[in-house]
Amino acid sequence: MTREEFIRKFYPDTIRATAGSGIFPEVAISQAIVESANSQGVPYKSSLAVKYNNFFGIKADKSWKGRAVRLKTDEYFDPKVKTTIVDGFRVYDSYKDSVADYVKFLKENARYRNAGVFSAKTPEEQIDAIKKAGYATAPSYAQTIKSIIKANYSTMIDVAKKFKPYAPYALVLSLVGIYLGYRYYKLKK
Repeated sequence: MTREEFIRKFYPDTIRATAGSGIFPEVAISQAIVESANSQGVPYKSSLAVKYNNFFGIKADKSWKGRAVRLKTDEYFDPKVKTTIVDGFRVYDSYKDSVADYVKFLKENARYRNAGVFSAKTPEEQIDAIKKAGYATAPSYAQTIKSIIKANYSTMIDVAKKFKPYAPYALVLSLVGIYLGYRYYKLKK
């Protein structure tokens, strides 16, 4: 599955799940692309996503009451050294459940609020705050997400325009977020 196909398939559910949450949908879908990818970077190819519907790499810590699976994962406890470990991950029934829990996970963990995730003005600021709060250990994680957003903006806009959300304000919020991000990129150039 290409990134464009992934966005066309999963972005409507992402917009629904993030509507009114303070999370930019383009950040969420871009994280899902990265977290569901195999070692070649192809989205929706990792066993965590394909078999267990965990599209965000969320781990099953002691607070998790649902199903879990233990799998190998790469971590960077030292920014220059990749270490493979086995850890527990949450299991979901669908992408919708995974993205809904992603939103809940960020909102319920104070470290994300304290890092500025919900006060970010742009998707780029938001992913920097998510990384700062400890969501991922890969040193280039935030930059990778930013490059996916930038490369796939036109597809995200196209899907958002055609999307008929359950809550009409979700489309407006998504388009505002996309517009602000687009302006941010224009200003950076």
